[in-house]
Amino acid sequence: MGFARQSLEILERERPAHYAQLVQSVGVLHTTVSSDGDCFEVRVLDGKLRLNPQVDVTALQHPPPAPGHIRVHADRSWLLSLLDGADLIDALTEGHIAIHGAVDDLLRARDAFVNYLAGLVRCQQAPGLLQQFRTSTNSLAIDPPPPRDASTSRDGTTSATTAA
Repeated sequence: MGFARQSLEILERERPAHYAQLVQSVGVLHTTVSSDGDCFEVRVLDGKLRLNPQVDVTALQHPPPAPGHIRVHADRSWLLSLLDGADLIDALTEGHIAIHGAVDDLLRARDAFVNYLAGLVRCQQAPGLLQQFRTSTNSLAIDPPPPRDASTSRDGTTSATTAA
């Protein structure tokens, strides 16, 4: 399971008030995040934050995003550097992190990110999760795709076989 998904589950379980603030902060924003080949959407559905790995990657190539939409791209190494205290302005000016969206949407996303971090740093399971993310090649957000076997086609559909 990816870091973002696990961290949201930990936040919801250990700090429900922070999770609720995060959900409220995100509100109607639709955020697309990409990092080192990992791409997913974050949005609120039915009062919960949802990560959707089914992203139209071509949408990432057409700035600017529509109102209410944010696009973020970050190198994994810089995400870790930011967690270690690197300067966000340096990351932005050096092109390691790119953020696109309307100013009001960016401010809302900033508030949501502050709520996320403020809650996550207070979670007992967060240090272990962060250490796991640092030392693994697990994805940022989503579960890795299941391994394909002979019964899985290229389009991801499965076929059932029956024993005679």
